[in-house]
Amino acid sequence: GTLRLILSNPISRSGLLLGKLVGSISVLFIALGFGWIISLLILGAMGIPFWEDPFSLLMIPVLSLLYLLLFASLGLLISSLFRSSSSSLVVLLVIWAMLVVIMPGISALRYKRMGLDREKLIVTMRKMVAELNTRYKDRMSRLSDIANLNNRETANFWREYVKELEMMVEKEADKRLDRIFSAVERARRWARLSPAMLYRYSVEALAGTGFPRYK
Repeated sequence: GTLRLILSNPISRSGLLLGKLVGSISVLFIALGFGWIISLLILGAMGIPFWEDPFSLLMIPVLSLLYLLLFASLGLLISSLFRSSSSSLVVLLVIWAMLVVIMPGISALRYKRMGLDREKLIVTMRKMVAELNTRYKDRMSRLSDIANLNNRETANFWREYVKELEMMVEKEADKRLDRIFSAVERARRWARLSPAMLYRYSVEALAGTGFPRYK
């Protein structure tokens, strides 16, 4: 009934679609604006100088507007292709689930495959200890009492031994962290196909938060 009443007036289809789009975006952006203002007030109360980066401060609502515009335009497109509102709603829900839930979920599953292999970790530790024992074999054989830490020579030996073992463990930990970061980056590249995740990563980059901050 409302559509027939609107079309009874001298208004073009493009004007009708533009009016629907602007109305939808306005309502959503007003709600988003309230949340954005409250967030800024909270940051100011916490003493965080968010005003030092005005570019990021302005780009976040711009990106939010583009994100809302994308889904609002998609909703108008799908609703114009179906006469039944229930059919268009089902199609929109499927598309939304694909873009917002399924695609990011697949990227998360790809990352979760890289679990901690405890047996491999134990084998690596044993190899490091065996390598050190081989390297320090001659010095160990020259010590009269290798367990006597009161002996200065023995204490110096164990200090060097433990220090080098610690360096080897740190090196192996760095290698594993590099592999984890690489796996996360691959998952994030896949997740960027989702508009929701692309928007999230863009806002994180502007705000200086998220995964890149801890890399």
